[in-house]
Amino acid sequence: MEVTGTEGTLVVPDPSTFAGDVRIAREHSTDGEAQWETVESVGPEAGRGPAVPDMARATRTG
Repeated sequence: MEVTGTEGTLVVPDPSTFAGDVRIAREHSTDGEAQWETVESVGPEAGRGPAVPDMARATRTG
């Protein structure tokens, strides 16, 4: 997914799996090309899907 704003562009990995790195272009060089920075992902990589059944089980069991 790509998010573009007034101060740069943010490219994030698939939001369903959270696997991959984040890329940021904060400034543009004089030739108009974006200067990309890669930010390594840190943290859980299990994805969003497993949370739904976990929440349902936790709700049922109190």
